[in-house]
Amino acid sequence: MSLLLLTCAVCLLLSTPAYAVDKGNFKSCDQSSFCRRNRALTPGASPYHIPPDSLVTGETGCQLDLVNEETGVKLQLEIDHLKGSMFRVRIREKDPLRPRYEVEGALIGEPEKADPSQCRVLPRLENNGLELVSGSAMASVTYDPFRIDFLVHNEIAVVLNSKGLLNFEPYRAKKNPPVTVQDKASDDAQQESEGVEGEGEEDDPEEPLAPR
Repeated sequence: MSLLLLTCAVCLLLSTPAYAVDKGNFKSCDQSSFCRRNRALTPGASPYHIPPDSLVTGETGCQLDLVNEETGVKLQLEIDHLKGSMFRVRIREKDPLRPRYEVEGALIGEPEKADPSQCRVLPRLENNGLELVSGSAMASVTYDPFRIDFLVHNEIAVVLNSKGLLNFEPYRAKKNPPVTVQDKASDDAQQESEGVEGEGEEDDPEEPLAPR
């Protein structure tokens, strides 16, 4: 009997309670335009390409423009050689509406760049790409469609944009809906009413207006 009670007690302690989740508290993918756009992407040819004349080389890497043919949005691609036969790839908006937030503190210090004497940037003869070589590692960049193959000892280790699913969401200006004559008349009437009720009061422009 004591063994049975002990077994029951252990089962109760190890059991995990189940809680019901109200799905109404969460937004579905159909309710989010960002989610709908990205779920609609399908593998295929990437809309991104690199203009060959945008290449700017540096001591330990290069910088190129990355253009979306469908939207015309221009991005900035940076590839750097790092110490230890590694590469760092960064993609930013070239002319953003406002500076985009960049995560700080994710790395312990800034990555150490490779010795410039060990770095080489070699354009391809057909002018549709380039190779960045650092020790036993190489980044092979294809301009159109955009793709980067990372190789170690001439064997592919990682591929960026292999299925053409790269999608960079740039900042976009909000479009204000057109104001109709009826809307303007309603706003004017509301402002007149508020002016009578709130006469002599001055709202702080830095604070939101409370409902009256």
